Amino acid sequence: MIRISGRRAALAAALLALFGSAAAAADFKITAPLKGLCRPDLPPDPCTPFNLFGPPAISGDFVVWTNRAGPQDGIWSYQISTKKIRKLAGFETKAPAGKGKFTAFGNTGSEYPTLIGGETVVFFARDADNTNGLYTANVRGGVRLIANGKTPIPKAGGLVFQDIRWASTNGKTVAFFGVDPNGATGVFRAKIDGSSLKTVIYSAETELDARSPSGPVPGYFGYFSRPLVAKKSLQFYASGLFDPVSGANAYFQAGDGFTDLIDNMTRLQGGSSGVHVRNSAASASDTSSEIAVLSDQPADGYSGIFKPRTLDEALAFVTTKTKVPGAATTFHTFVGNGYGPGFGVDASGLAFTAFYVDGNGNHQDVFFVAKPGGKVLRVARGGADYYLPYVGDRSVSGGVIAFTEGYNAVDTFYIATPK
Repeated sequence: MIRISGRRAALAAALLALFGSAAAAADFKITAPLKGLCRPDLPPDPCTPFNLFGPPAISGDFVVWTNRAGPQDGIWSYQISTKKIRKLAGFETKAPAGKGKFTAFGNTGSEYPTLIGGETVVFFARDADNTNGLYTANVRGGVRLIANGKTPIPKAGGLVFQDIRWASTNGKTVAFFGVDPNGATGVFRAKIDGSSLKTVIYSAETELDARSPSGPVPGYFGYFSRPLVAKKSLQFYASGLFDPVSGANAYFQAGDGFTDLIDNMTRLQGGSSGVHVRNSAASASDTSSEIAVLSDQPADGYSGIFKPRTLDEALAFVTTKTKVPGAATTFHTFVGNGYGPGFGVDASGLAFTAFYVDGNGNHQDVFFVAKPGGKVLRVARGGADYYLPYVGDRSVSGGVIAFTEGYNAVDTFYIATPK
């Protein structure tokens, strides 16, 4: 249990009285688990509150996040049922298979995300040699190395990873993006203990064909990144040398070969036929086969978050033609977080961050929709209730949503539970 000593207790009580332990929302009960608490790993007086760096991620009974005191300095978990807070890694933690202790950490809203799948946390950190690595931790503790800048690339003649970014897990498998010293890119996978490191796709060995209005383009795709690990599948982003505003781009699913799920020629529900489509961020559920993709039509500005149905059609969860609940306007933009998506999906539905404009000004709120074409519900309202609330990848689990507010300066995350 975390104790607040001396005069800090009175301050905490005042904060709780001001903000409350639970805020009412029309369709959700919202709690603030860290509000008014002091970090248990630092001296209790003066109290050092938590300070989230990037959005939290949730899976089942656990929420995880990157924390900071100045620079980001640790990875934490919170167990919803017991309210237990655990520090999984910090500057005092030895870097497994690396030099010394950890010296820096990534965060969820970046190319180096802290995410959760099942009870496994994936995170990026640097050791005393400033070597960037991808690590896993169980939500109750214990850190393992998956790969770092000294790890040999499988079957690549001794080449090591020049760069490692973007990772995902379903609690059994970890996938990540890697670059070799020659600039070739790929997606790689391993078990959560770091064993059985294998290549999913590697541009030095494999290129994939693209579609264009004039026919197939052999070997166009040679840049592979942004892996997603769903319950029983793995997806990744593919692009070529040209900007996806005008060039081919796609999400593929790896299996017995590679299946194109959505690309530059997929018709977006509610959009125009025969126009170029740009696909960007995506999210996949760790407990189901659900995947959601942020896509747009650069020619006319139509955009939204879609569920691939077939290669020729994607169903709309929400778009710029969708009416904002309780407002006389439609959504304007679906907000991202740095290099990560501003949304998360699982079998219960999609939690997303959206920006819109009405007669009262500009607004950024968090919403939820259970299925494509379903009723959109507001989870958290920006302005008087929360300052710029937002979600990231893996932000919803069984209908329960984890979100935060502000950008990189907030002392709690929030849990929204359906009423």
